[in-house]
Amino acid sequence: MKSENCKIFLMNGDRNTATTFYIDILESALQKVFASVEYVDNVDDINKNDVVLVITIYSMLKVIRHRFNQNFIFWFQGVQPEELVFNEPHPSFRLLLRKKYMAFWEWFILHRSKVNIFVSDAMRSHYRTKYHYNGKNCFIMPCYNQNIMKEAFFISGKYERPTFVYAGGILKWQCVDEMLQLYNRVKERYPQATLTILTNGRESAEAIVRKYDSRDVTIKFVPVDQLNEEQAKYKYGLLLRADNTVNNVATPTKFNSYMAVGVIPVISRVVYDYNPIIGKMEYVVTNADEKDIDTAFDMIVALEEKTIAPESVYVEYRKIFDTYYDTQSYLAGLSAVLKECL
Repeated sequence: MKSENCKIFLMNGDRNTATTFYIDILESALQKVFASVEYVDNVDDINKNDVVLVITIYSMLKVIRHRFNQNFIFWFQGVQPEELVFNEPHPSFRLLLRKKYMAFWEWFILHRSKVNIFVSDAMRSHYRTKYHYNGKNCFIMPCYNQNIMKEAFFISGKYERPTFVYAGGILKWQCVDEMLQLYNRVKERYPQATLTILTNGRESAEAIVRKYDSRDVTIKFVPVDQLNEEQAKYKYGLLLRADNTVNNVATPTKFNSYMAVGVIPVISRVVYDYNPIIGKMEYVVTNADEKDIDTAFDMIVALEEKTIAPESVYVEYRKIFDTYYDTQSYLAGLSAVLKECL
């Protein structure tokens, strides 16, 4: 390895509640390889011989404008060109041009980066198909931000009635409409059912709840440092998604954060890398996509008709955290790839 120094270049907004845990793991892996690892937010603090970790295309553009031949490592959080038109059924010509522009830089990064970090095997397959990327200079680690919390599984009465929680925004791609349709079906069958929506988009949430005339729905905002404690109160966590490339290659952190506190995920089978996991789970609700309300409803009914032992849920989820969310394994694997490729 030519450089002993690594700079983690983060622009404003790059580090947030969704990325901090992941970035900390990357930093720990880098510390196993480099003599010095330092955070910077100004490209002037990046030296010629530094290797730079970058996590967005926009940040990468700033780095290469500063020094075109800078060595770098890139974390692909998502497929940014596809995300640009994600919520646009009829994208404008200008937006399509931006997508092409982003795709060029995505291709450039894939082929210039010393190490590419992907969030899923489906993402790697996507790049193989789209750009004929066959590099061995890559590492796969799913998005997650929580460790399992045993005490959350044993809250009194947690699994005795159908209480639902959704934590997140109220944008169309987050499928809140479909969540409420599913909840209303459950509410008809089980009048004691409740739904809590944890969001900072209160007005938007209230509008959708009124649209579907949903009853016993609580909408509130909870600070991040209280989110685990709040989510732990509920039995089911909603995570419905549409079938498209953005979701196919993603690994949403909600799957991790729900299970971390013993909440049973209600998830669509469009997140490809999760399918081998949920296919072996007993305490999960799945459907084909966000429109497949019937399948999710039937699985909820099946769970409601059985007595659930908290210990059984914990044992099942613990195995997932010991394997799929094994931080030490990812640290060892990534540091090995870094040593080999740098």
